[in-house]
Amino acid sequence: MRVSRLFLQRVFQATAGHRGLLLLLLVVAASRFGFLPRGPWEQDEALLAAGVVDFDPLDHMPHPPGFPLWVLLGRVVWALGAPGPLEALQMASALLSLLGVAAMFFVARSLVGQSWALAAATLAAFLPGVWVHAARGFSETPAAAVFFVALALWLHRGPASFPLCLFFLTAAALIRPPLAPWFFLVGLLWAWQVRQNGKSLLAAALASLALLLVTLGPLVLEAGGWQYYWESLITHAWEHSFLLGTEEATLEQIGWVKGLGGPLPALVFSGVGLVGWLSLRQRLSSHSFWLASLAGLWLVYLLLLVHNRTYPRYWVLALQVAAVLVVQGLVWVLRRRVWVLATVGAGTLFFSTWTYPALRHMRDHPLPVVEAFLKASATPPCTVVFQDELFSFRNFLARTGAFPCASLRYSELKSPAFRLAGERLFLVEESYPSFLSSSVSRVSSFAVNEPRAVALSQGRFLQAAAVENPVIVYAGGSVLEHEQGHPFVWLYPQATVLLPALSAAGRLTMAVELPPGVGRATVRAWAGDVDLGVEEAAGERALVGWSVPLLPERAGHGQVVPLRLQADQFRKLAGDYRPLALKVFFVSLEFPPWSAKPYTVNPEPRELHRKAVRAARVFAPERLGEGEGAWCEPNCTWELPVSSGRVGLWLSAPRPGGAQVIVSLGTNQMLLQVPPEVTYAEVPTPPEVRFAQRVLLTLSTRPYQAPNDPRSLGVVVHRLAFYPGLPLAQSLPVEETTQ
Repeated sequence: MRVSRLFLQRVFQATAGHRGLLLLLLVVAASRFGFLPRGPWEQDEALLAAGVVDFDPLDHMPHPPGFPLWVLLGRVVWALGAPGPLEALQMASALLSLLGVAAMFFVARSLVGQSWALAAATLAAFLPGVWVHAARGFSETPAAAVFFVALALWLHRGPASFPLCLFFLTAAALIRPPLAPWFFLVGLLWAWQVRQNGKSLLAAALASLALLLVTLGPLVLEAGGWQYYWESLITHAWEHSFLLGTEEATLEQIGWVKGLGGPLPALVFSGVGLVGWLSLRQRLSSHSFWLASLAGLWLVYLLLLVHNRTYPRYWVLALQVAAVLVVQGLVWVLRRRVWVLATVGAGTLFFSTWTYPALRHMRDHPLPVVEAFLKASATPPCTVVFQDELFSFRNFLARTGAFPCASLRYSELKSPAFRLAGERLFLVEESYPSFLSSSVSRVSSFAVNEPRAVALSQGRFLQAAAVENPVIVYAGGSVLEHEQGHPFVWLYPQATVLLPALSAAGRLTMAVELPPGVGRATVRAWAGDVDLGVEEAAGERALVGWSVPLLPERAGHGQVVPLRLQADQFRKLAGDYRPLALKVFFVSLEFPPWSAKPYTVNPEPRELHRKAVRAARVFAPERLGEGEGAWCEPNCTWELPVSSGRVGLWLSAPRPGGAQVIVSLGTNQMLLQVPPEVTYAEVPTPPEVRFAQRVLLTLSTRPYQAPNDPRSLGVVVHRLAFYPGLPLAQSLPVEETTQ
């Protein structure tokens, strides 16, 4: 008991001068471990986590040169009990960020004095670009932390610490190899200052070489040997150099600006930091000042012109160094301690409150692309086709057991026969390939709705869709667009789309529009190698359809059906060089094994067309009472895509005594008394209708001649709906209003 008391007393005495730092570290720990993101929030995070499971730079897990020491640290934390490889990287980054804050405190103490060290470390810890990446799977925060340890040692002990400093510099480079050129320059500048001490140089070189071999050797062997590792490194270097300078370069998109919350905060921060650096000229020797300036310029050059300048995470180290300079600048400008501390406190409060919504969103929500993959794989077995650029997330999820489905990239679809399973098929995409809205497709869309999270991101993978039973535009089509809330895709004169698996003969109906200036066009279709014939599209809106016979080979194996389309007319609009032939809004697949999905539609021609509903002997919609509706002739028909289920009708008969209406849906018939006000009724689909097909709905009543209206009228249709496989009608709510 006495020993424990003495031990605690000594610990307290040893740390009494740094109680502020200890308190800061507790706050920083809560800010890091309390906001671990939910899954990978960027491509490189997924690749790094996949590399912790299976180190393979040739397959970009992670991308060359492989971040070897960071991968090993992730494996250590994973072995110590982290739930998974990504969580291991996140926890390791959070822990090392604490080390970085402590090291930054000692760096600031050497540069700006004991009085301001805590303020500088606090400001650096809560800059947006620093905080949001502190507990991520990236290597920037750990590399910066290890570098600050080396810098603190050098500033505190000078050249005598060179072997240990170079060891930590080598570790930082092995954690984040893209910054190795900068760490190399810093090591070279330090080595120049101990050039007379051969023993120190030799010890530093041997320690760094040993760390390099111990870290890289086992991983290179795991990756297949030095030849594969070197080939992957050279290939990636060439690809990277080819893309240099192609990123957006507007001021708002620079990672430095994004990492400080926008142009105005970045301008103020940069200006004060520059003042701080110039004022340090009085504290540093001329030799040290100019060498440090050289290192700073080299870092800025690398970040602006060699790395992707738009990524905020690339600037983590520079932002933390600048925080020390900002505090020095405030000291030089404001002079009075209370003003400096108040300004630093206000800045820290501004930056932390600005960043908090982004961190909360990342903690509570997965990245949309990850969410789309998880949605697609929720009920295996399934097959997922995904946009090529999303391979890193697929690799990560597959290697961590969260993605149990078969999958292939969109580019791997290319095959003369398209031997792809079409049952339980999903498409996961961010921007391509395009897909057509269809009667069997279910689209789940995901997007980041927190603007701060968007601002602090790399601007990628912030929206995605998981499409069940997609109609994929494989060739000859443009991007997915929207018109008044309705999605559409322009197809070119020759196009190929992939239909989900069809188990029997049926019919395909497409809701299309022709380009401006084209009044009529013929379209020929082929299903596989079977010629389906020619259909004519005429007028502003058209429904074109083909009967598709049973394709035994594809039906037997549940494979997708390639549908080739060839139109004889197209137009190129002003300023648009695409050969536009067919503007496709909807595809109705009327085949087994599919069921029509539920829909509700108003009797407006455009709405009907975009659900592949055809109406005959129906007048234009008009305002009637509190809502809109369309008068029918005494006998009107509606051709509806349905399957087993019920058709809902919102009807009214604004005529004396209402009207008795015979409602016929295929072979089903019912007599309905329709009052003058809106009423709701349901008709079951005929028993022989099990899978998706087109059924004729007929409404028959006695004619009515309204005053001052030459038309022969029947009843008013306000809305139509289809409900697949629902229970008895009385269990459904009756809607009395029209919209």
